[in-house]
Amino acid sequence: MEHKKQSGIFSALDKYFSSKPLFGSILLGLIASALGSLIWFGLVVITKWQVGIISILVGYMVGKAVLIGSGHKFKSYLPYISVAFTVAGMILSEYLIDWFFARKYFVEQGYESLSIFLPISDMLAIVYDSIKSDP
Repeated sequence: MEHKKQSGIFSALDKYFSSKPLFGSILLGLIASALGSLIWFGLVVITKWQVGIISILVGYMVGKAVLIGSGHKFKSYLPYISVAFTVAGMILSEYLIDWFFARKYFVEQGYESLSIFLPISDMLAIVYDSIKSDP
């Protein structure tokens, strides 16, 4: 079976990422983590269900993006980058979910809207309390 050669933008990206595997894996891992986080957040807001299987899909998406970003060259640091970005994405999505429902509650009670940009210590406390109360 013959492999079809890529052309155009994909060929250029593959060539670029092959020459800079660390940069490419970090860049695509970051993008995949942010997208996965937003997808999970959107699904929870729409369905009002937080299904754990989505975290596996986000992890797969981040891992695949990191591998593509490295130019399909396995390096020993790729799993660490994948795990770090997956965990960061999970924390971000959990924060966004908690913020959304807290904001909704406060607005219904007649308070002003919550700022999405809280101090990092408050963000982490919200995520920690949320995970602790409903793992």
